[in-house]
Amino acid sequence: MKSNINLIFQILALFTFYSYATFLAIYFTLRILFWDRLALVGFIGNFIPWIFWPIFTFPIISFFLNKNFWVISCCAVLILLGWVHVKYWSPKVFDKVDASPSITVLSINVGQHLVESEFLNNFILEQKADIVFLQEVTDKHIKNGWRNLRETYPYQVHGPLLSEKQVGMGILSRYPILSSKDFKLAEEGLVFQQRANVQIGEQEIAIYNIHTTYPWFLPQKIFLSLTLPIYNYSIRSREIQTLVKLLQDENLPVIAAGDFNMTDQAQDYSYLTQILIDSFQESGWGFGFTWPAHKNPSGEINLDQPIVRVDYIMHSDDWTSQATQVLSKTGSDHFPITTKLFFSRTVTQAALIKSSS
Repeated sequence: MKSNINLIFQILALFTFYSYATFLAIYFTLRILFWDRLALVGFIGNFIPWIFWPIFTFPIISFFLNKNFWVISCCAVLILLGWVHVKYWSPKVFDKVDASPSITVLSINVGQHLVESEFLNNFILEQKADIVFLQEVTDKHIKNGWRNLRETYPYQVHGPLLSEKQVGMGILSRYPILSSKDFKLAEEGLVFQQRANVQIGEQEIAIYNIHTTYPWFLPQKIFLSLTLPIYNYSIRSREIQTLVKLLQDENLPVIAAGDFNMTDQAQDYSYLTQILIDSFQESGWGFGFTWPAHKNPSGEINLDQPIVRVDYIMHSDDWTSQATQVLSKTGSDHFPITTKLFFSRTVTQAALIKSSS
């Protein structure tokens, strides 16, 4: 009886091991060949590094099988630990000069009506940010809440509110906002984006408040009359492509922050980070998951513990970030993020230091 149980255990363990190894081999082969041109590859990529965690159980399981599997499993665990450490637990060390000018940036997807205006105002004031990027702000937040922030943030702009849900974008700044415009990155896009010119000392910068269209499962005809729900992020991809073109034409130092509705494993992320630097990747620590943090309106997902990172603060190479972090819950379905940005260009630093002296 005992030998039969051991045999069944060995068969199940080997089946699991080979099935998982085959899955990884197929996924990464398709990723190398197609990446996000295949919807399935794009969807699975959202859950890296989660799909790697079974590897940690293999040394324990293989210990009861044979020595060869145990050695292979241990090597896989060491490789995984090395990758996780380099990618998620190795923030860039930045030796700042005390006189180096800096600004603190805060980005919050408010989650429409999920956060009360008074709580949101108090939270913003506690962070003491210089520029605040807000997504999914409501008419109530703007009309009833922003007036109480006027003393700290005298410069305030918001985009057009969507008539259906009265949701829009907003920027709060301690520094003068010289101009701002609202625009769509794709005709089918759900949200108007914001671009503003801000004067910091003697330096003018460009800031982008971004909220791309969320990907979701949409019915699609596969073959003849066969229709299946397919993970679709085509609108977001067009929005990112347009954003990349806009950023390539920028001559000013850039900050782009908001809810990009993509993870750092998306091909769209790769395109964007060829132009901008991801602050969290540069100076954050850990996985930095930001969504979902509330069961409503997270796409009908009954989960309130973040499992993916979709909110970002990005910057051009005119800046260096420090202490990028995900903040505590606000009641929204997104966690807020903040970072401190230091000008890295010598000429710009000199101009700012002169202005502040």
